[in-house]
Amino acid sequence: MWVVRLASKTDSDEAIRKILLDSKVRSGRRVRFLKTDGDGIFGRSRSFQELRERENFVHERPAPFDHNQNALIDRECRTLLEAASTALIKSGAPSTFWGEATDHFVFTKNNLPSHEVLKEGKKIFVSPNNYHSGADNKFNLSHLVAFGTQATCYIPRERREGKKTPGQDKTFDGVVVGYVSDMRAYRIWDIEKRKVREISYNFAVISEGYFPFRDRKTWPEVQEKIPVHFFPTFESFVDKNEWKLFGFSKEQEAEVIKKKLFVSSDSSSSVSPSLPPPPLTLPTPPTSGPVGPEKGFYSDMPALENFQGGGEKKIKRGEGGRGGASP
Repeated sequence: MWVVRLASKTDSDEAIRKILLDSKVRSGRRVRFLKTDGDGIFGRSRSFQELRERENFVHERPAPFDHNQNALIDRECRTLLEAASTALIKSGAPSTFWGEATDHFVFTKNNLPSHEVLKEGKKIFVSPNNYHSGADNKFNLSHLVAFGTQATCYIPRERREGKKTPGQDKTFDGVVVGYVSDMRAYRIWDIEKRKVREISYNFAVISEGYFPFRDRKTWPEVQEKIPVHFFPTFESFVDKNEWKLFGFSKEQEAEVIKKKLFVSSDSSSSVSPSLPPPPLTLPTPPTSGPVGPEKGFYSDMPALENFQGGGEKKIKRGEGGRGGASP
């Protein structure tokens, strides 16, 4: 699997050219069929037509907006999106690291043994990279780590700053954000320098289970004005300041709120899409007297599943039984 980050779809021709060249070098075979979306972006430019004539491949396109004809790539795109979202949420990384999270997932998938082959009469599993290239050099799976894991990295003598003293820094704290292509090295986010470095597997000590990005002090400075979550959640909706960072228009807010079911569509009460719902108000527990299902604090509490965010709801004794609520 190849993934290329594009600033715009018009850069796709150059990305396709690089992928065709890389696949030919690794496998020793040229691409005979190339299938793209049929939305009119791919295959219409002059540069693409020149590339097709030069590489001599057949360009296949599904009918516009018919996802069933292009189901494989659509499923792969959904898998990539869900994998990147999971990595960002789990590690606590800011949303601008989505490209690093995607590359991290693709590298992991390409190096996991998933293809069954016969070798010397025995069935073995090889990675997609080894399967398509025919190489026997296996990737050491012990180097695979979760996205956003803490790493303590050794600084070679040639790269150390300052004079040689007992207090000279010999290591730095970083975060694993990916792997270097065609190199046995990690891509490490330097927390102090706030930049990505390429560090050898042998120079990095991994601390599994620790994710420094969960502390926002380790984020890049540009992240101060972006939302914490990768996509709108109920927690970000409740926080008024956090919700503003998404930069939604009023129409977009209404659409997101409706899709996320932040407000029930069948409720008579409604909440302004630009404001968080009012807090739930509970009655004060009694200072004396019996407490039970018929009288006291618990019988006066509103049922949480009936709370729609439109204000406080009270219980009328004798209606709905224990826990029943009516406006």
